[in-house]
Amino acid sequence: MLDAATSKLESLDLSCGSLDHETSDMLAKPNRWCRDGSVPDYEPLNIPPLGSRNDQPQDSLAFGRAARKSDPSRSQKGKPSVSQSITGTQGISRKPRKKQSKRAPSAAEALEASPPSATTLQPPGQRTAVQSHNPRSRTRKVPSHLVKDPPTPTPANTYLQRAAIPARKLSTPQSLLLVLDLNGTLLWRPRASHVYTPRPSLATFLAHCIANYSVMIWSSATLINVNGLCSNIFTPEQRQCLLGEWARDTLDLNTKQFNAKVQVYKRLNRVWRDEAIQKAHPRSVNGGRWGQDNTLLLDDSRLKASAQPHNAVVLPEFVKGGGEVDGSGDEVLAQVVAYLEMARRMDNVSAFVKEHPFRVNGGWKWDWAAGQPAVVDLSSDGEESAGGVMI
Repeated sequence: MLDAATSKLESLDLSCGSLDHETSDMLAKPNRWCRDGSVPDYEPLNIPPLGSRNDQPQDSLAFGRAARKSDPSRSQKGKPSVSQSITGTQGISRKPRKKQSKRAPSAAEALEASPPSATTLQPPGQRTAVQSHNPRSRTRKVPSHLVKDPPTPTPANTYLQRAAIPARKLSTPQSLLLVLDLNGTLLWRPRASHVYTPRPSLATFLAHCIANYSVMIWSSATLINVNGLCSNIFTPEQRQCLLGEWARDTLDLNTKQFNAKVQVYKRLNRVWRDEAIQKAHPRSVNGGRWGQDNTLLLDDSRLKASAQPHNAVVLPEFVKGGGEVDGSGDEVLAQVVAYLEMARRMDNVSAFVKEHPFRVNGGWKWDWAAGQPAVVDLSSDGEESAGGVMI
């Protein structure tokens, strides 16, 4: 810096008399004089030129990558360690923020946030759009073997007493509510598949049921699968006649049970408490209601009907390649129709089912062409009978 200043002064015109001779001599030797005119006894510092690579303060903090490597308070990736405070440019010490972990809601909170619901037609012919309960998006799926099954229901004493009263034959058939299961009963669908195989004579069977009974669907599958299957096995006109399309969200399961493969139970008293379904009774204006006397559950599991065992028509589980022949008259669904036609002629179907439970190849036959039961045998007095029951 002094060399540069000296060069600048030497470039000035000193001969103009603005500076005296003594001062000029002192300026000519800026590195060799003191205030008293004596010569210093040390050599000047070796200062690098301004702006050069060596013009860096040696005692200052290191910068860049070298500083991050040499600073023990920083982690390997150049970020401050969690145990150290971060000092900002203004000298304010700040502690790192702690990430808040999201807590999954409990089963009770999940069910309270999204209560179970069902797709119910109210009244028949007008479909009600209901949001489906889907707790799968709320919690992590738990393996099925770690999830406890719901408790097995037992029949009420009043129910058992009513079923013990012998059924009487009616002069005219009564209205019948038919609750149909899907997979294993009406069709076969592999797990997690959109492809299904209908049971032989399914289309003919459903047409007969829609024309003669009040029908609803109740399946343990999810609502999206139930709706998808119903749109395939029913015509749009038939589907409008359904009283409801109930799915897994109506089986009183908690969140873990909903997402696991557990034993489920279909309590018919839940159907009987549904006022929308009750209003669909053909004689609801005159006090007609669905109940133990006129409701049948068609399912492939007897255990699912533990709460009302004498209102269940239990079929053998249908699987692909089960050996049933479509249109033979001996297929399971043809035998079921003959059984249903006999049941609705009784004043109490639960008493009828208790006395004459449905069995495949138990004497029930149905003539699809004639639309009536086929005569299987003759009683000792010559009266026609089907399944051991007088027609």
